[in-house]
Amino acid sequence: KASIGNFSMDLLPLYRECDLVIVPTMCDGKKKMIEVLKDYVPVVPVHVPANKDDKDIDEWLETIFSLKDILEDLTGNKITYDNLKKSINNIQKVNQEVTKLLEFKKSEYSVVYGTETYQILSEYSYDTPNEYFEKLSAFNNFLTRCEYQQKYISNKNTPRIMLTGSPIIFPNIKLPHMIEDLGGLVVADETCVGDRMLYDPVCVLEDSFYGMMRAIAIRYILPCTCPTFVDNNRRLYRLEQLIKDYNVQGIIYHVVRACLPYDYEVNKVEEYFNTKNIPVLRIETDYNREDIEQIKIRVEAFLEMIDFKEEK
Repeated sequence: KASIGNFSMDLLPLYRECDLVIVPTMCDGKKKMIEVLKDYVPVVPVHVPANKDDKDIDEWLETIFSLKDILEDLTGNKITYDNLKKSINNIQKVNQEVTKLLEFKKSEYSVVYGTETYQILSEYSYDTPNEYFEKLSAFNNFLTRCEYQQKYISNKNTPRIMLTGSPIIFPNIKLPHMIEDLGGLVVADETCVGDRMLYDPVCVLEDSFYGMMRAIAIRYILPCTCPTFVDNNRRLYRLEQLIKDYNVQGIIYHVVRACLPYDYEVNKVEEYFNTKNIPVLRIETDYNREDIEQIKIRVEAFLEMIDFKEEK
């Protein structure tokens, strides 16, 4: 929805400069999006397998090699062993800085808001890896000074919330803003454009061009916990791991209207974490602001419930 809106409504100048759109066909919405976007820009569909076994990974690797050929034809630049290795190293440096940023959110007394983290991670899609690394490194140094000087923006009584579910696309970050305006703190998120986007580096085990390409293919499918995958029990494990690492007290599950994979998945998440005594609030919304007051009432009651639970 966000991509179609940016092209059709001309919201961001960057989209006018797009020469190609690559669409991973992970759900029906993205498959139909291809048909719509073809009116604005050339589109390349990329099939993502629904499973993660060896056969599917091999097919996925073939898709990545095909995509390499398309990018070489479009840009006129050859993807070689040297420049691929350099790019992987550059992005690994970004991964390291993102890990440092996320570590700040684990502290009982935080120096960074979840909304700030959302905006910072969103910028990765609009910047070069080297420029992004320099900015993020400077910001992490700033947060280190804030922590040393005890310039905290929360305390031990602040409800600690994890956001999961449908992606929250910049600049539509009304839900994390609302949570923190009402006194909560978004300490973790498990959405495809949040912490998940950069928490796993590419791990090259075989120092060859093929080895690097395979490492890239594996990195972008094995750790992914998107509910479009058929066997997705590791998603619950990942959520539970985040709850422990970030001392999460409640989960807010974001569902964009018509985003069926996450809508189906929410029942499993609710049932599982009810057994763990972790409350889950499902919020269904879209990109307009007409439902803000309704959502505000529900989020406020959810945060009050967590406060009451902790006091007991």
